[in-house]
Amino acid sequence: MTQILDLPAEILHMVLVQAILNRTYVQALRLKLVCKRFRETFQPALFASRRLDFREERPQRQIMAHWQIRQHHGADKMWHQYIQYLVLVEKGGNNKQPYADYFYRGDYGQKAILCLANEFCAETGISFDETVSALCWLVLDQAADLIEFKGTMFHVWQRPFAPETNLLSLAAYFDHEPLARRLLAKGRCPSKHTGLLPSPTETAAFAGNARILKLFQEHLPDYGPENMPRYKGPRSSDFDPSYRCKVDPGAIYGAALRGDLDMLKLALYPPSRFNPESDEILGVAFGKLDKPSLPEQYLSLAAYVTRNWEVFQYIASALGGGLAAKHYSLTLLKIHAEFGNLDMVRGLLNEGIGEASSEILRLAVRGCHEDVVDLLLEQGVVPDAKGEVLNAAVAAGSLALVKKLVAHGADVNLKEDEVYRLALATAIELEHTDMIRYLLSLRKPTAAFREHLISNLQAGVRLKDWGLNSMLQFVRNDFGGYLTPKKGPQKKTSTSSSPRQTTRSSSRIQA
Repeated sequence: MTQILDLPAEILHMVLVQAILNRTYVQALRLKLVCKRFRETFQPALFASRRLDFREERPQRQIMAHWQIRQHHGADKMWHQYIQYLVLVEKGGNNKQPYADYFYRGDYGQKAILCLANEFCAETGISFDETVSALCWLVLDQAADLIEFKGTMFHVWQRPFAPETNLLSLAAYFDHEPLARRLLAKGRCPSKHTGLLPSPTETAAFAGNARILKLFQEHLPDYGPENMPRYKGPRSSDFDPSYRCKVDPGAIYGAALRGDLDMLKLALYPPSRFNPESDEILGVAFGKLDKPSLPEQYLSLAAYVTRNWEVFQYIASALGGGLAAKHYSLTLLKIHAEFGNLDMVRGLLNEGIGEASSEILRLAVRGCHEDVVDLLLEQGVVPDAKGEVLNAAVAAGSLALVKKLVAHGADVNLKEDEVYRLALATAIELEHTDMIRYLLSLRKPTAAFREHLISNLQAGVRLKDWGLNSMLQFVRNDFGGYLTPKKGPQKKTSTSSSPRQTTRSSSRIQA
């Protein structure tokens, strides 16, 4: 190790790139834990390896969906920096990865961001790096999905480019009124978006720029039967194409994402509307939106995408208290438990919107949201009798959560040892030696269990196939040499597909 650490920075970088490419996704990420110098040089090597472009070993779909209201524990910042890297460093010239190609294709992705950034900087004088950083935040959810899953979101990016509409969104984000006025004078509509960036109204509300949002509202018509939209989806472009109104669904959505009550009120009650003293929202009185209508649909969606309890309470009041009675009340609790929004989970439980359960606990555990887990355990939630909560903690790699759950009644001796076997197998896959030792301390495996483990490990063949060679010696030592293969014919292993093309969850060790 000392010799490696003494290498020049450029050579160590190349060594790390090759080490990342020759490991599984999880193993590659674990390299940054080796030492301080590895941690400092890991991210540039990870980006240069383009390891994030491979989708087979990714843990979940739409990894950056709703990043604005999720506790990502740093993943959102890493992905934002990676999108910046693809735009500024790679520039698409040497792109040979099969899935990242969707990020470069056509007029969208990397090419569009560079063009927009150059034009916006020429118009405003704002620095290029600051502009690219803002653009990468605005496209983060879509760009991460394009790179991660081939074609998942590609249809969204196939709309006409309309660069001036995107420039108007950037002007809204940076609160640049002169550029916004010039584009509005050219007839650009502030309630539309092209699929690359959110609509200008949504961007202004999300950025908290009230002055720009008021300007946009002044250029939109007031509510009336002649411009009643037909609801088709959550954002402006998903409504009737002719829909233009001061009370814009994109602005409502952006204000809810931001968690800003003043901005939400501005989106619902534009000062430039015909009757500024009215409390009606698109013709329906505040507090009486419990029946199906356009404003009810707008606000119900906003209730899903805010993590600010004050904003949520205001929306619930506007809907006439109907949220608690709706069938999706439990869904709200599930969303915020999985996203790690402690204030929302506490508020929903206090208001009786949804009920604390082991399923809610499992979602919080899966996301490693320890504060939400503590709240649910304080509420008296007991880990389920099927062991799913405990195994979720093991799969998340959190020894602290595993110990916490065991202290609150989680039992490994369930379902005829199935929970224990799955937990131990998962810890072996994760190479989490401390977790394995802790599980072994909870109960000593019987001789029969050891024999089953030896048989299924096939004398370490599976460990080698999965690239877990580092676990071989550990398992041999901690299982007292029971990995000695049995005499007699061995079952042949399938060679029809590469181990890395096999879904890990379907090929776990089962004893």
